Amino acid sequence: MRYFLTLIISIAAALSVQAQDTVAIAKAINIFRRVQAKSQQQPVSFEVNYTYSNESTPGTLLDSLKGKIEISGENYRSTLDNTETIRNAKYSIVLFKEDKLMYLAANSKSASPADPLETLNTLLKGATNSTFRTEKRNTIINVSFPAGGNCKQLSITIDTVSQRLLSMQYILKTTLLMGEEMKNEVPEGYEEYAQVKASFYNYKDIPVNSSRFDEKAFFYKDGDAFKVTPEYEDYNIFVGTPGL
Repeated sequence: MRYFLTLIISIAAALSVQAQDTVAIAKAINIFRRVQAKSQQQPVSFEVNYTYSNESTPGTLLDSLKGKIEISGENYRSTLDNTETIRNAKYSIVLFKEDKLMYLAANSKSASPADPLETLNTLLKGATNSTFRTEKRNTIINVSFPAGGNCKQLSITIDTVSQRLLSMQYILKTTLLMGEEMKNEVPEGYEEYAQVKASFYNYKDIPVNSSRFDEKAFFYKDGDAFKVTPEYEDYNIFVGTPGL
């Protein structure tokens, strides 16, 4: 599916329902906060694999996507398929490699929606019920959402020894994965609800290296105009924040 990447960006906003203050959900959020703190204390890289299927046939994959993510404090960098995202304290930069397009925007103080840890936090706040079970060193959290909503279920697996997020599995409306021109309809062969699984693996602690997230490697400002660096001379710049 061409617009598979929109899952990462759209899902947090789509599930912004009011959470009920239950003990189980509070416990889930506390576990997540420990996982999040781990990544903030030590820069880390990991690989990610997304798979997509219809809800009724989870064993038949319709699409998949692999990539790599790096997190260092407030800095974030990910490569997914032919799209690379770089986020630092000042800018969000998205490289669309097939189209040779560099998208620039001022970075808001809110968390990046592409960060799976922040997406998880938003999802848990929108839950109505959670259950837990333990399998060896892993904790599995199953989260339920209001009936008829954009998401039915979310399952989260966390390695409670290493404090690493291992996987998230959603059952959500297929239209959330579509582009603007198709967001109100489900293509033939696709069901109303999809199962999407994100697996996170090959975690590695990495040294602090701010140059990996420095906007000067990608563009510079000449007067009021933004210009690409020599490495990206075949890219066009699109500025997404007016007056940037």
